[in-house]
Formats: sequence, structure tokens, C-alpha cells
Amino acid sequence: MKRPEITQLQHMPIKATLYDDLHQADQETFHKNALVLREWKEYADYLEDELQKRPEKKKAVIHQFPAQWLSVNQSSDLRYDLDEFERYSIKCNSAWIGRQDHVNLFVRAWLDGYEVGGEKLYNVLFDSLTVLSRKNDGSPEILAFDSADYAQDSLSDKFQQFTENEIKAIDERYWQFAVPVEE
Repeated sequence: MKRPEITQLQHMPIKATLYDDLHQADQETFHKNALVLREWKEYADYLEDELQKRPEKKKAVIHQFPAQWLSVNQSSDLRYDLDEFERYSIKCNSAWIGRQDHVNLFVRAWLDGYEVGGEKLYNVLFDSLTVLSRKNDGSPEILAFDSADYAQDSLSDKFQQFTENEIKAIDERYWQFAVPVEE
């Protein structure tokens, strides 16, 4: 076999060919990227529409006591905050967190935000020496004091404060002895 001569080769302008190839590749890449971006924009629009369709979560309505604690102490750990608020409630002699529906309300307030409000609180005074109270487990009990002063002093205790519904759930007849708690 004979070696080819260089004169048989055709001259190819390498620079021009590379430029054309790069230009073609750039156009194809640009077109592909534009399609991907268009798909992402359509997906983002879809997600925005879906989010607007979802109903806005209502904020929990909680009493001033947990609201004050949350406004100062809320962290990024729900379990920790629930434990800390329970300790704080016990220290402040409050039975607010002692009820399961209040625990759920605290969790909703922590997750979805809250507004301060809630039902009015009442003390139940049967006479100057006898009041309705809660045990540590949240169940109701009637306390009899030796003096009217002790009975009056106990009324600031959160264990002696009930909502209208709580009082009527214990015994409808107790409602007639309810006295509004002064804020």
C-alpha cells in the first residue's frame, strides 16, 4: 500500500468549523434550557394556585396566661416548649395546661399562631368558706376553708377558675354561685 500524499487531503477551515459547531451547540443548549425554565415556571404557577386554593388555617384562641408565655419563651422545639410551659404552669399554680383540650389548644397555638381571647373565667363560691376547685389531675373538688380570708386568697389560684361551660359540665346548679374573675 502506498502512502497518501498531503496534496490529496482537503483543507478544512478548523476555526470556522469549530465556531459553527459551538454556535449550533449553544443554540441547542439555550433552547433546551429555555424549555426547562418554562416547565419550572409552569410548575411554580401551579403550586401557587394550589396554595391559594387551600383554606387558611385559623389561629388558635387562647387565654392571656399561655399567650404571655408563648410570646416570650417559644422556641423551635414543640415538645420542649410543652414541657417547659407545663412546669411554668405548675410553678404559677395554674391548671390551664392540666386539661387535654388545653394541651391540644397549646399545640395548635404553637403550630398555627394564636390570638388572645377565650371564654370568661369564674370562681364558684358556695359561701364565704366553700369554693369549687380542681385537683392536680384536673378533676373538680369542693374545698372548705377555716376562714373567709383563706377562701378569698385562694380565688387568685388558677385551680379555682373555671369557664361557664366547665362549671355547667360539672353541675348545672353550680352556675348560680359563679362570680366573674377580675382580670
